[in-house]
Amino acid sequence: MDRRDSSARQAVVLAHLTESRLRVAPSDPAMTQALALCALVTDAAAQAPGFCWQLAADNPGEPVTIRTKSGLVMISLTCWLNYTSLHSFVNRSIHAKAMRERAEWFEPGEEPSSVLWWIGVDARPTAAEGRARLAYLRKHGSSPRAFSLLRRYTPDGRPERTGRFRAN
Repeated sequence: MDRRDSSARQAVVLAHLTESRLRVAPSDPAMTQALALCALVTDAAAQAPGFCWQLAADNPGEPVTIRTKSGLVMISLTCWLNYTSLHSFVNRSIHAKAMRERAEWFEPGEEPSSVLWWIGVDARPTAAEGRARLAYLRKHGSSPRAFSLLRRYTPDGRPERTGRFRAN
């Protein structure tokens, strides 16, 4: 069964945005290894079980970046069938290597650096929407509108038990 076919049978998917402030511009030679790893992560995500969609840069092969008051920020915005799929990809793929090495390329930033929220199965969130959800999470804490990896909510807005993760 195609994962996109199974997503069409459910009403919602899990949106996930992460933002990271770059130490140097993507064109800096110091970023060569980081950009190559980002491309591998992007390709791996697209092949991962439970993956539905991801925001792509205007130029294929480049990361999604946004200039902010504090510098250049790299954005990752993906949608998944459920938390279990996202968790498996983040922790059991090339993404785990990228997470271990991120301090080489990204500044420590405001916490949290990622946010989750449920959206309609056919919705395609924008970077601006994701960053607004992240700002909401930072200001108000986890809620059904915007929640963290550690304090999640079910699609119907109920708090989900955490500790050992469960499928949504």
